[in-house]
Amino acid sequence: MAECPEARAFLESSETVKALSNLRASTLVDYAAVAALKLRILRILHRSFETNHAQRQTSRGEAFLQFLRQSGATLDQFATFQMLSEQFATHDWTRWPAAFQRPSLDSILTQQNPDRILFFKYLQWLCESRRGPQQGYGHWALQ
Repeated sequence: MAECPEARAFLESSETVKALSNLRASTLVDYAAVAALKLRILRILHRSFETNHAQRQTSRGEAFLQFLRQSGATLDQFATFQMLSEQFATHDWTRWPAAFQRPSLDSILTQQNPDRILFFKYLQWLCESRRGPQQGYGHWALQ
């Protein structure tokens, strides 16, 4: 956040300030609105990371590449699942079109969304860099 003026501007914008105020004032948590707001800022931060670290091969960029190498196919499958969940607006893969319920990693949709898959890998890297590696990324796996 400190090195991303676009993210700071987004958080300080009147639109975001108003949205946050409304969310905080609500008696119930609007999970969809909270998630949407978080995803917007995370997308901005990911773009900044790609520009400032991944493309320039800084130590953070190298740490991310090392994470990708170590995580391998399991992370590929998890990130693809997340991308498909977003695409079909549900994590319930049984509600996806049949052709995508067990897609291969080289499916057309996957080939058309490498940036979205990389985004979800980036999010997982952020999570794991804060709490340490987990034993897996869920129960769904590509075959």
